[in-house]
Amino acid sequence: MSAFTVAAPLRVLCVHGYRQNSDSFRDKTGALRKLLKKHVEWVYINAPHSVSQRMDVLQGQEQKEVAKDEEDPRGWWFSDVQARSFDAGQVCEASLGLEESLEAVKKAVRELGPFDGILGFSQGAALVAMPLHIDRHTRNSSGDSSAREGLD
Repeated sequence: MSAFTVAAPLRVLCVHGYRQNSDSFRDKTGALRKLLKKHVEWVYINAPHSVSQRMDVLQGQEQKEVAKDEEDPRGWWFSDVQARSFDAGQVCEASLGLEESLEAVKKAVRELGPFDGILGFSQGAALVAMPLHIDRHTRNSSGDSSAREGLD
């Protein structure tokens, strides 16, 4: 009789893009989830900031079913502080809500983790890459070669 160990599924934190939410991102990753269902546990989180609905969506409210993206659009930060909007091409002096969003991801890692990886899309991918880049830059400039996690 041979004994074998079944590996626990990998746990992946999923961070949606701008104007999405955890439900819409879950829907959009359906094919990937189906492909890896026996190997990965997906954990989806919402951005802390509400995003106002676009005018073209508001004008089309006669549609019976609104896309999940538009039910509760969320954002990780705003590049236009006054308009509370985001444009990836916009050069900005400050990013409203960025610190709060970084803390929200850190909190998710602490409370829902541990995680084997992070799947980020668009603004969510940029968000989770920031602390890793900053941590790497800090280690390189200080000469510290220890392997620290940027989202601890």
